[in-house]
Amino acid sequence: MIEKDQTNTNDHEIDIFFKVMLDKPKVEADRTWLYSLKRFFQYITLHTNDNISFTVESINSYIQYLQEKGKSETYIKKNVYVIYTFAHYKQMNIIKEKISIKIEDKIDVSMVEEEDDIYHTEELLYERIKETTNNLILSRKPEIYELHNNSYSDLRVKWQDYLLFRLVLETGIDIDDLTSVSMEDIYEDRVTINDRDIPILGSIAKLLHQYIGFRKQFDKATFTQLVMFHMGIRSSSISELYADKNYKYFLEKDLSEKIAEIESHLMQQVSIEEKIQEIEMLNEDTHNDKVEVLEEELDGIAEKIGNMKAILVFERKLNEYNFNNALFVTERYTKMDQSDILNGLIRESFPLHKLQNSCIEKWNSEGIKIKQIEKVLGKKGTLFAKPNRASDLEEYRKMVSSSYSFHDRDFSNPS
Repeated sequence: MIEKDQTNTNDHEIDIFFKVMLDKPKVEADRTWLYSLKRFFQYITLHTNDNISFTVESINSYIQYLQEKGKSETYIKKNVYVIYTFAHYKQMNIIKEKISIKIEDKIDVSMVEEEDDIYHTEELLYERIKETTNNLILSRKPEIYELHNNSYSDLRVKWQDYLLFRLVLETGIDIDDLTSVSMEDIYEDRVTINDRDIPILGSIAKLLHQYIGFRKQFDKATFTQLVMFHMGIRSSSISELYADKNYKYFLEKDLSEKIAEIESHLMQQVSIEEKIQEIEMLNEDTHNDKVEVLEEELDGIAEKIGNMKAILVFERKLNEYNFNNALFVTERYTKMDQSDILNGLIRESFPLHKLQNSCIEKWNSEGIKIKQIEKVLGKKGTLFAKPNRASDLEEYRKMVSSSYSFHDRDFSNPS
């Protein structure tokens, strides 16, 4: 398992490299690349005098270490491929031919994840939730003027990353179900989609209901922040207007009264402009001071009109809000499609198929035969078909209860 205090010196460069590789369409990078590199740097920290500027000797020493630990040739080649790719990215003088095993141009990617990596990723995803929660007002609905300091959308994204990871890893749920599931489909012991039951553990059911409660309370706040963004208004600017006592009376008016207030200021603006024109026609230097005073007043009225119009547009857009009961939504507040989910899993945890296969591997390691797993899930090739509703449901429950054993997490009080 990766020890955090032994890898922190390299984390920043590794994270940047990982993000770059994710964006390369011909490179099949995922979170295993992070773990491969961090394990390597943990090794060279403990066993050599090298640091992040490692050498061919460092790589060959690590290869020998993995071989002595009984790691498969495929596993070793995959790790060395990642290390060499990192060296190439860093423009390090690592000669491929001097590495003690042949580096393939394309590697066979492992179809399951290391168990330690799975537990570490779960911890990492939950830590992100804790960090984000600490900065938010969750005891009540926030006022608009408080929104620039509270990113509820960020917390929603992190909860979704965690729940997607757990659901796939514990149930083997397929992509069609993930894109179809809504809040109404979640029960205490199962997810019901299109009259089919997918059993879930009580621990994840609790988190799902906490997440749904958060969504119902704070989705309006995230939509409000989205409106601010699309209007091109800095959150702090519109928030300041709502906190400004000078606009309190305006905010309390209904729509017709707000429009009348703006029209009144427009008329006042026209009146002042006419006064300025009259004074300027007199062409007397002694009247310059009067013009300056009126122009300052005019600027103040123009600013007030602009702010009032911004409030009107903002409130009109807020009225377009409709609660989205899809279980997983994008930052644009639309239901996640397959691409959203698949890309999100790759970026924040592991590819869907690897999580599904790791799920099956875990069940099999707990004594459940592959044929029984395939019978319950209807697995054919690499595609998950629909589980049987009646005859196999109880067996499915037993399989889910044999899943990975994570800590009993709590979204309402992450600690």
